[in-house]
Amino acid sequence: MTTIVDSMRKHQKLIVLGAALAVITLYIIPVDQLVSAVSPPGLARAIQHIQDTRNRLAVQLASHPDILARIDAHLAAVQGHLSDTQYRLLGL
Repeated sequence: MTTIVDSMRKHQKLIVLGAALAVITLYIIPVDQLVSAVSPPGLARAIQHIQDTRNRLAVQLASHPDILARIDAHLAAVQGHLSDTQYRLLGL
Protein backbone atom coordinates (compact mmCIF):
# COMPACT_ATOMS: atom_id res chain seq x y z
CA MET A 1 0.00 0.00 0.00
CA THR A 2 2.81 2.39 0.81
CA THR A 3 4.43 1.77 -2.56
CA ILE A 4 1.18 2.71 -4.31
CA VAL A 5 0.91 5.91 -2.29
CA ASP A 6 4.57 6.77 -2.93
CA SER A 7 4.12 6.11 -6.65
CA MET A 8 1.03 8.32 -6.78
CA ARG A 9 2.90 11.12 -5.00
CA LYS A 10 5.75 10.88 -7.48
CA HIS A 11 3.42 10.87 -10.47
CA GLN A 12 0.88 13.34 -9.10
CA LYS A 13 1.66 16.02 -11.71
CA LEU A 14 1.26 13.54 -14.56
CA ILE A 15 -2.04 12.26 -13.16
CA VAL A 16 -3.41 15.79 -12.83
CA LEU A 17 -2.17 16.69 -16.31
CA GLY A 18 -3.81 13.58 -17.80
CA ALA A 19 -7.11 14.34 -16.09
CA ALA A 20 -6.98 17.95 -17.27
CA LEU A 21 -6.30 16.87 -20.85
CA ALA A 22 -9.19 14.42 -20.71
CA VAL A 23 -11.57 17.15 -19.54
CA ILE A 24 -10.34 19.53 -22.23
CA THR A 25 -10.73 16.85 -24.90
CA LEU A 26 -14.30 16.11 -23.82
CA TYR A 27 -15.03 19.82 -23.91
CA ILE A 28 -13.65 20.23 -27.43
CA ILE A 29 -15.12 17.01 -28.89
CA PRO A 30 -18.67 16.54 -27.61
CA VAL A 31 -19.47 13.00 -26.61
CA ASP A 32 -22.74 12.96 -28.57
CA GLN A 33 -20.83 13.58 -31.80
CA LEU A 34 -18.51 10.70 -31.03
CA VAL A 35 -21.41 8.37 -30.26
CA SER A 36 -23.34 9.35 -33.39
CA ALA A 37 -20.25 8.87 -35.58
CA VAL A 38 -19.57 5.39 -34.19
CA SER A 39 -23.21 4.28 -34.15
CA PRO A 40 -24.33 1.91 -36.94
CA PRO A 41 -26.24 4.66 -38.87
CA GLY A 42 -23.18 6.92 -38.69
CA LEU A 43 -20.92 4.15 -39.95
CA ALA A 44 -23.37 3.34 -42.75
CA ARG A 45 -23.30 7.00 -43.85
CA ALA A 46 -19.50 6.99 -43.80
CA ILE A 47 -19.36 3.78 -45.87
CA GLN A 48 -21.81 5.23 -48.39
CA HIS A 49 -19.86 8.49 -48.57
CA ILE A 50 -16.66 6.58 -49.33
CA GLN A 51 -18.47 4.56 -52.01
CA ASP A 52 -19.74 7.78 -53.60
CA THR A 53 -16.18 9.12 -53.58
CA ARG A 54 -14.90 5.93 -55.21
CA ASN A 55 -17.56 6.24 -57.93
CA ARG A 56 -16.66 9.89 -58.64
CA LEU A 57 -12.96 9.08 -58.77
CA ALA A 58 -13.58 6.19 -61.17
CA VAL A 59 -15.10 8.64 -63.61
CA GLN A 60 -12.55 11.41 -63.10
CA LEU A 61 -9.46 9.19 -63.16
CA ALA A 62 -10.54 6.85 -65.96
CA SER A 63 -7.55 7.92 -68.05
CA HIS A 64 -5.11 7.15 -65.19
CA PRO A 65 -5.78 3.52 -64.21
CA ASP A 66 -2.61 3.15 -62.14
CA ILE A 67 -3.47 6.12 -59.91
CA LEU A 68 -7.10 5.03 -59.70
CA ALA A 69 -6.09 1.52 -58.63
CA ARG A 70 -3.92 2.77 -55.75
CA ILE A 71 -6.52 5.24 -54.47
CA ASP A 72 -9.36 2.75 -54.89
CA ALA A 73 -7.46 0.05 -53.00
CA HIS A 74 -6.91 2.41 -50.08
CA LEU A 75 -10.56 3.54 -50.01
CA ALA A 76 -11.71 -0.09 -50.24
CA ALA A 77 -9.53 -0.92 -47.22
CA VAL A 78 -11.07 1.95 -45.25
CA GLN A 79 -14.54 0.78 -46.25
CA GLY A 80 -13.71 -2.75 -45.15
CA HIS A 81 -12.45 -1.52 -41.80
CA LEU A 82 -15.63 0.50 -41.24
CA SER A 83 -17.76 -2.49 -42.22
CA ASP A 84 -15.89 -4.69 -39.75
CA THR A 85 -16.37 -2.08 -37.04
CA GLN A 86 -20.08 -1.87 -37.81
CA TYR A 87 -20.33 -5.67 -37.72
CA ARG A 88 -18.69 -5.76 -34.27
CA LEU A 89 -20.93 -3.00 -32.90
CA LEU A 90 -24.06 -4.79 -34.03
CA GLY A 91 -22.80 -8.00 -32.45
CA LEU A 92 -23.73 -10.16 -35.41
